[in-house]
Amino acid sequence: MKLGYRAGLLFFDVVSLLLMLILSVIQFNVSIPSGNLHITVVALIAVALMTLTDVVNGLVVTGISFLVIFFLRIMNWQNLVPLVLLVLVAAIIIATCLPHHQRLSHQQTIWLGLAIGICQLVLLALIFFTIGWHYFGNLRGAVIELQQAFPAALLSGLLDSLLVPPFVFAGAGLADKLGLFKHHGDSGQQDPPLIDLSSHHSPKDDDHQEQH
Repeated sequence: MKLGYRAGLLFFDVVSLLLMLILSVIQFNVSIPSGNLHITVVALIAVALMTLTDVVNGLVVTGISFLVIFFLRIMNWQNLVPLVLLVLVAAIIIATCLPHHQRLSHQQTIWLGLAIGICQLVLLALIFFTIGWHYFGNLRGAVIELQQAFPAALLSGLLDSLLVPPFVFAGAGLADKLGLFKHHGDSGQQDPPLIDLSSHHSPKDDDHQEQH
């Protein structure tokens, strides 16, 4: 790994960390029977980071940002749990279904956005069904909780589906300028040297030319 790549990756990680901290402040609050549902797109920075660099690198930076968000009391642990689960699911999707250290095509990026949006919707539905069951103590209360939270969960899933591609494309532009793709595109293997056969003559060819 070259020093230039490390410096570029560090810069990319710091920018991603700062963006996560800034976006964590921007929240949409939705009232539900058990409390408030906070809708935020901070996890999408983590998705873009894992997609464009490496899953492990993205998880480390995201973990640091979530700890800072928690200790600064920007979000409480109840609101961070859905984000953590979404990031973990996204990490599995990215690690198993997408190429590593490469610029994604538009189709792959759109597919990733749809997958993240669906996962967000399913996770929030399961989380608030569980919260409703624990809060009310019966199935009817869990269903009521889910009905109240479902529109907000659907909105959150739609936002993720729509915003993942722009986040990834914007991050890809910065990663390209920092040379992150170029570094991994060079696998260290060099093309075999080309031999110009026109500059080499056998002794028989030279003798044949002298006779003429």
